[in-house]
Amino acid sequence: MRPRSLLSSLFLILFLALYLPAQEDPVAFKVTAPAQVTSGETLLVKVEVSIDPPYHIYGLEGLETGVPTEFSVGGAGQRLSIADGAVKPARAADLHDDEAGKYTYWEGAISFEVPVKVTGPAGLLTFTLAMDFMACTDMGCLPPGQLEEALKVEVVGDSPVGGGGAAPAKSDYPVRVQSSSAGAVTKGRFDAVVTLQIDDPYHIYGLDEEEVPSTTFQAQEEYGRVGLTGAVSPSRPAQTHQAVLEVDQTYRFWEGDVTFTVPLGIEDAEAGQTLDVVLLVTVMACEATGCLDEKTFEVPLEITVPAGGAGNGMEGVEDPDENDEPEAVTVVMTAAFLGDTEPGREVTVEVPLPEGVSSDGATVKMDAVLIGSDQIEVTGDGVVKAVGDGLVLRFPAEVKDTLLDKAELDLTGTIAFESGSVDFALSGVVNQPITAFILLAMGAALLALLTPCVFPMIPITISFFTKQAESSPVNPMVMGFIYCAGIIISFVAIGVIFTAALGPTGAVSFAQSPITLGTIAVLFIVFALSLFGMFEIQLPQSVMGLIGKAQGRGGLIGGWLLGMLF
Repeated sequence: MRPRSLLSSLFLILFLALYLPAQEDPVAFKVTAPAQVTSGETLLVKVEVSIDPPYHIYGLEGLETGVPTEFSVGGAGQRLSIADGAVKPARAADLHDDEAGKYTYWEGAISFEVPVKVTGPAGLLTFTLAMDFMACTDMGCLPPGQLEEALKVEVVGDSPVGGGGAAPAKSDYPVRVQSSSAGAVTKGRFDAVVTLQIDDPYHIYGLDEEEVPSTTFQAQEEYGRVGLTGAVSPSRPAQTHQAVLEVDQTYRFWEGDVTFTVPLGIEDAEAGQTLDVVLLVTVMACEATGCLDEKTFEVPLEITVPAGGAGNGMEGVEDPDENDEPEAVTVVMTAAFLGDTEPGREVTVEVPLPEGVSSDGATVKMDAVLIGSDQIEVTGDGVVKAVGDGLVLRFPAEVKDTLLDKAELDLTGTIAFESGSVDFALSGVVNQPITAFILLAMGAALLALLTPCVFPMIPITISFFTKQAESSPVNPMVMGFIYCAGIIISFVAIGVIFTAALGPTGAVSFAQSPITLGTIAVLFIVFALSLFGMFEIQLPQSVMGLIGKAQGRGGLIGGWLLGMLF
């Protein structure tokens, strides 16, 4: 090959290596926002997006195909939120609808108006606005991307509410006191009943939370003579949200209407005594995109002690914890696997159920079972069965095929019933039978023989064994075993070296590395240019000589060497 042709080829390879990565960022955006916003109001953020041709990004609504463009805010806790469907594009997205799929998209330049609801105290607020998107052409798509921009805004006009912090006006807050009443006083004690109305899609948290703000109750009286005497009782158990991701939280919550019974006592109550009591109910309203600030409702109660109601209602009350939920709700059941936990195989999970939560023969939808781990996945509906003196729920689940043998399974989950939620813990060990692994490896090896890279070895192997059959006294079957042993030893040696250097999953990580894939791509380009006749590639004479010696040597050693070089 002439030097000029070789130089041209190298320049072509270098151009492709440099130009192609430069096309991986065809989308850019510019974000502008007002410098000041009033707490409880909406900050209108303008996002200008430029899309290099021939790329496009998908619309805000997901249709049959495509990853929709989405906006999110972060870095300011729960003070910011974007309502679903609130983002407004400057123009409607174009519609693509044919046999390949249906989706909406934008090309060129497009701007969006993103309304960000801001709550909380006055001061400088720093946050990030992110846009998730996928850039595509008619030939294919780049991996999903994300653009982020840090913003600063001055929050002013903090609106005071009971309990502190900013919140929407009372009429706008999605939680309100629907009704309240107080029972008769007996021996200085009485119950206050409060019903809260929670607008959809909001919820409030449970009574005793560790990771999120709890719903709390506190009694106030002018002279401090009234206080809680026991645990607050809800009209129904709270639902449980089980953390799935590391950034997620586990908590209990209520949606819709819920009634609370609050036990109260009067210190040294006297017959005919009238007290003005204020019950403080503090809640935090949240929905999928974030939370509003906590709000405290002041519920007035006028209490009159009847003739037979005198007594010290606070006697024996040391440190009442008004935030305890019924103990039965917090019980964690111990679940178990029924059968071997083989990777990629289905196994039955059995969860004992508390009394009264369900009935024999009831069906539990798979969506009602939430497991806080990606090690196993629920694959079907569960059935409640009577076992001994109790009930159990059995549902099918699949152990992920990426798990290694003897990997520990330590999981937690929750099951949603109409009467409440049941938490459970599940543990076990992945059991990969060695026979199944060997059969899988043999099947993969047989399929590997059909790959094109094996084809050049076919004439060499046939020529070697034909020659040996004519001249060597060694049994052809023995020669075949020796040849296979050479192949096995060479591949095992490579696997041991990779495992020792990179770990059990090192080969997968190495194969998926961008550097590895880029190097292989360049090699394929070089080989293609060679096949086109631009230049000729030859193995080093030392390697060719070694193959020739192995092919011509004959005997058991020759068969073994040829297998090693396969």
